Amino acid sequence: RGHARVAAGAVILTLSFYAKQTGIFYVGLGGAIVLLASWRRAITYVAVSGVLGLGGTALLNARTHGWYWTYISRIHRAHDFSMHRFWHAYGEILWHFPAMTLVVIATLGVVGYTYLRRPAAGRRRELPRQVRPFLLWTAAYAVSIVVGAVGIGTEWSVKNAYIPAFLHGAFAAGAALPALAACVGILWAARPRAPLVVHGVPAAAAIALGATLLHAGWQPQIYI
Repeated sequence: RGHARVAAGAVILTLSFYAKQTGIFYVGLGGAIVLLASWRRAITYVAVSGVLGLGGTALLNARTHGWYWTYISRIHRAHDFSMHRFWHAYGEILWHFPAMTLVVIATLGVVGYTYLRRPAAGRRRELPRQVRPFLLWTAAYAVSIVVGAVGIGTEWSVKNAYIPAFLHGAFAAGAALPALAACVGILWAARPRAPLVVHGVPAAAAIALGATLLHAGWQPQIYI
């Protein structure tokens, strides 16, 4: 909301590129979100991210006599890239925590079905506001899966490349619970035992996610 907030978001996401080159994927994600939400403010987003990203890179490159670009681009492009590891990464990410992935996919299906079944309000169909955070984090999850696959496909990489995918996947799975409750409430409103179903569906998803957390509890002592 507002050009100032869009500009602040552009600054934060563009600075992520200076922490890790794959941050450029999230700059693109932010631009897509702004474009869909308010296309007029996309001009502000592109301008700020462009000046900070391209201008900052040019400045750093000039200050280091070309060594900045050598370190962040040329050396990395000299590494081998394994397409086998790239494609294999999708299975490793999606099925490392099956409950997380299944909850996100199932909720996407419920949200889509709700969107098609719900009568249009005015000129377009509206989804409940509880769905918005879920869609945003699911988009971030999808981008992070690609980021993880790109990262692990690079020579000498390790599986900490999957961290963004698991982080954003967890956010998407958490946001799925209120989205499920809202959509099931719309779909089941006029049917018997509506409160039981409306609360029971997200509760079942929450139990599956909780069991995953218990099963995946990290034990640092095994590394000591």
